[in-house]
Amino acid sequence: MSAPRGMSRELPDSSQTPPASPRHARSLRGRIRARAYSITGSEESVYGTILVTALIAATDEPTYSPWDVVLIVLVTVVIYWAAHVYARTIAGHGVHAGHEVGLRYAFRESVTHTVGLLTSTLIPVAILLLGGLKWVPDAVAITIALWSGVGILFVHGYVALLQRRKNVWYGLLGGVVTASFGVVIIVLKMLLK
Repeated sequence: MSAPRGMSRELPDSSQTPPASPRHARSLRGRIRARAYSITGSEESVYGTILVTALIAATDEPTYSPWDVVLIVLVTVVIYWAAHVYARTIAGHGVHAGHEVGLRYAFRESVTHTVGLLTSTLIPVAILLLGGLKWVPDAVAITIALWSGVGILFVHGYVALLQRRKNVWYGLLGGVVTASFGVVIIVLKMLLK
């Protein structure tokens, strides 16, 4: 097995590595599920959902149309994502634990790791577009997009704890705690109006 381009690493001694059994081999479905979770269940995805929910709450005024909110959300999230990619690339480049990490490898790893920040905008922006296209009233689209953030945060917390504890009650607790960030944002918005 060769090291990724731009990165050198030591490989484990093959005599110490047990052979993979067919039972442990990952199916295509399992790989897709793992990749989807790495994008949607990442800290960047949770952070992005909180950011998008806060942006929608901050722009929930009669002067903003759903198109305005979409533009504000997309521009802000792309700027935050670019800053995260840059910071992670710079921090990941160089020598770590005796291994040289190339700039190209650090950049690719950074983009892969932070893509959840971008995907966190998909559902709220899709809902806002329904208002922008006049399929639903503007206020309804903005309100549903705002509350969708709470729902998405619940799912993040539920899945994260369910995967770690394998217990539905822990999953529900994780969902409620994580969703509370979105609820706090909405309550603060109502108090500051």
